[in-house]
Amino acid sequence: METKKFEDLSKGEQILADLYSRSNYMTGRYRSGQIFGLSNLSEVKSNDVFFLETLKVRADSADKIIAEAKSQGKNIDDPMAMKELGEQINALGKPIHRSEAVMTAVWCVLQLIHLQINST
Repeated sequence: METKKFEDLSKGEQILADLYSRSNYMTGRYRSGQIFGLSNLSEVKSNDVFFLETLKVRADSADKIIAEAKSQGKNIDDPMAMKELGEQINALGKPIHRSEAVMTAVWCVLQLIHLQINST
């Protein structure tokens, strides 16, 4: 298997490499916390850059919350403690795929058109 330099990877592959290399991913904390999108990165395609960028922001937030919990003396290797932290992290919102964002925008436009037609 040929190894590539980080710079030679596509943007999506670079984000995936970053996510896979985080200590909270490697130690299974994202999985035990059941954090949306981060608990199973194998399902994410490297060409879905928009979604990967939202996962990167989520991972940044998760890492910050986990580090803060650790500094306050919580045992972040305890699955129950991580489940509680995961609930807190997931409360920040669920990352969406681009197709979901497009469909939401289309639905909103259709609703506005419907309202405009009914008001005249």
